[in-house]
Amino acid sequence: MKSSKLPAILFFAILLPVFFLMWGCTTPIEQSPDWITGVSADDPDGHRFVAYGRGTERAEAEGAAQTDAVRQIEQIIVRRLERDNRVLGETTISGIEDVAERRVEALEAEDTYTRIDARGSYEYYELLLYREIDLSSDLGLLDRPDELRPAGETLTSTRDGAFTAIRETLDREVPATVDERRQVLRDALLLASEIAVSSQPGDLSVALGQPLTASIRVTVTDSDRDVSVERQDFAVRTVGPLIDGVRGDTGREATTDTDGSFSVAVPTPRFAGTTTVTAEPTWLRSVVNRWEAELESDDTKDLLEAVAAQLRGQTRIRVTSQAAEIPTAVVVLDRDIAGNPMTGSDAMDGVLRELAARSFRVRRVDLSGPEREQLSSLERVDVADLYDLLPFEILSSVDRAIVGDARILEFNENEGFRVRVELDVVVFDLRRDERLARVTVTERISGSSAQATIRAAFQEAGRRLARQLAPQLP
Repeated sequence: MKSSKLPAILFFAILLPVFFLMWGCTTPIEQSPDWITGVSADDPDGHRFVAYGRGTERAEAEGAAQTDAVRQIEQIIVRRLERDNRVLGETTISGIEDVAERRVEALEAEDTYTRIDARGSYEYYELLLYREIDLSSDLGLLDRPDELRPAGETLTSTRDGAFTAIRETLDREVPATVDERRQVLRDALLLASEIAVSSQPGDLSVALGQPLTASIRVTVTDSDRDVSVERQDFAVRTVGPLIDGVRGDTGREATTDTDGSFSVAVPTPRFAGTTTVTAEPTWLRSVVNRWEAELESDDTKDLLEAVAAQLRGQTRIRVTSQAAEIPTAVVVLDRDIAGNPMTGSDAMDGVLRELAARSFRVRRVDLSGPEREQLSSLERVDVADLYDLLPFEILSSVDRAIVGDARILEFNENEGFRVRVELDVVVFDLRRDERLARVTVTERISGSSAQATIRAAFQEAGRRLARQLAPQLP
């Protein structure tokens, strides 16, 4: 009797095509972003929130989300006003609605997401950030109801440009109360938000010794009036990296031309590290200093800094160096007040200790008696002399050499011991046969012991020289 069941192979032959046909017609389920379920209320940048809208058409859903965003911003403003114990009258409430609508139109979504639910309706989500600086600006606008305008219109200054208005606002006497100070600064910040000061490039990197390929361009615009700011005087300040406790700090003035810009030529950097070039209105620094001296609360200090930051353009120049990675020999002679070589090596110890602390690959060179005498007799050292003086094992393992001469310039025994020493070093590139840098420092030390004071003077001179030398090596 034959079986009524299909053989297994025939069963799978029929089933598999059906399976693949159904699989091919199935659309993968899109993964929705995590943020649509809500975001943290505590955000260092401001108030981040999710706006939601639903409708039979996508445009309807987007419009509902915009309305939701307006309501959420209104709530944020109300909570801040209540925190500041502000009275919510009819005029203020009406102003909050206008301000919130205006703010939502200006916001740009950080992310959006759209989906269709089981009923065929559109759901639209927007991730938005209401920055603290924008909130402060909006609070200031609420105190000037005559300046409120329907959403989408432009707020114009009744005075001669935003720069003049800001200066007039801050040039007045600093108010006596915190509330009054806060209000004046909010007014200034609202006006400052109309100004855009850009410095291009904002950040750049260059190897030490290499010239900058282009100058810095500072551009100033009044975004409210949609015009370039002409004939505005700026102070340009260039601050270099910290070298042995001192920063290079130079300044100049520049004036914007007809297109609202000016160029800043920056010389080839002399030191590794970060140099900042800041451009700000010439009057801003004195005004900020006067206000800073009077402010005590953190929120008013933050408001003042926000105003100043809005009016500044800044470029950071990061100057790089490979000096710490290059094997370098160090040889320094200590001399007495008569110029004769001494047996100690305190100055060299100071140089080595400081360079090692900066992760330099340094090798100590202790010359024998004849080589020390030969080195001390040279009026000028060059690379050829070093190939005669330095041991082969040193020459074969380093690419650079730091050669120095430390001597006592003054020794005084009146009421204790006072010693003044001078240390002069030259850095050589042994492979390219060239001098890379030369640095001279003097150090004065007082003490109760002659020998200890001399050692301390040599060692401190070595450390100080290394602090000045290291940032100069490419």
